[in-house]
Amino acid sequence: MRSVHQSTAREVAFTCIFAAVYALLSLWSLFPVIGAPGKFIATSSVIAPLMGVFLGSKVGLAAASIGGLITSLTGNMGAFGPLSFVPGASAALFSGLIREGRRSEASVLYSVALVAFMFYPNSGPVWTFPPFLWLQVLCLFLVLSPVLSRVKAFLNGHESRRLMFAVAYVAFTSTLFSHIVGSLMFEATFNGSFTPGEWGLLWRSLMFVYPIERAIITASSTLIGLPLIKTLNSYTPMQRLNANP
Repeated sequence: MRSVHQSTAREVAFTCIFAAVYALLSLWSLFPVIGAPGKFIATSSVIAPLMGVFLGSKVGLAAASIGGLITSLTGNMGAFGPLSFVPGASAALFSGLIREGRRSEASVLYSVALVAFMFYPNSGPVWTFPPFLWLQVLCLFLVLSPVLSRVKAFLNGHESRRLMFAVAYVAFTSTLFSHIVGSLMFEATFNGSFTPGEWGLLWRSLMFVYPIERAIITASSTLIGLPLIKTLNSYTPMQRLNANP
């Protein structure tokens, strides 16, 4: 019973700490949101994938959600108003699933979100501009590949190249999943505002823009996460913050 209380207290403490950090970083802008003038992707998007790695899917999701809601309450609304925390929280959830070795859940979650985005009525890229999907489909193959099942072991290890690969893999797949979730929300919000032809022009204009954004986020997350994880692994493997299997 005592260990259960200790575990719960630890989860609450880490949730509060990371939520505060996430909310603070949300105050700084990273990229403008194309199609939503005056709205920006926050710097917190860089640490969202790392939150799942450090905290696991459950606590990481809670911390990112609370941090995002705090940001909204301070008047810093994102492109989706009070729900602007969802893409970042989804990145933390997805990276946590990978961190925990839950390959099936991660694969199903990514596949369902991608299919919903691809085939969304009126605006889905399948109907309007299929080439837009090239990077999301490439990421799908990475998620479905056997590599995912080895990432957990790499994150717990000390070999630098494997650890760097694992952090980059988690950051890349998580930020792509976050992008799909955000794009799906964008479709749902503005679906009736554009004709299919206009949606096609929008996807065409973004086809080589969003990969650059995601590459910068991936590189930044890797540069921040790699030394932190390596240092923590020198004391004990990555399970220390995450009580999940």
